[in-house]
Amino acid sequence: MGKSIDMKKVSALTEDEKAFVTEAYKNGKNHEIRNRAHCILLSSDGYSITEISKITGSYRKSVSGWIDRFNKDNSGCFVDSMRSGRPHSLTKEEEDIIVNEQITKYMGMSVMKSFILEKFKKIVSSDTIKRTYKKKACLETNA
Repeated sequence: MGKSIDMKKVSALTEDEKAFVTEAYKNGKNHEIRNRAHCILLSSDGYSITEISKITGSYRKSVSGWIDRFNKDNSGCFVDSMRSGRPHSLTKEEEDIIVNEQITKYMGMSVMKSFILEKFKKIVSSDTIKRTYKKKACLETNA
């Protein structure tokens, strides 16, 4: 019979590995990376997969997979693979032009759609325009 999922753990960490994982835990670029690093640190401290999943709120299967990936390739579990998805309707340059024009601020969404159609020969939804403004506002707030 195979090894129980709860018995799986991270191999003993070297000082360099522990420093790398601790850095990812403290300063990872997003919550998912920090959470995975936390799981690896807990596993190296002797916590079971069930305990780790309760502490972090992650599924046991996910924790098990992260441990497998870490044991195989120490940095592998901290890299997100590319995901498929719909291409963006507008380029970054087009988004910047739209935000700088600020037509919607004064004249409304229909005028903005007409502007985009005339200038870029593209048809976009009101939601796309709203997301563009919202994204730009978030970037300016975090800058």
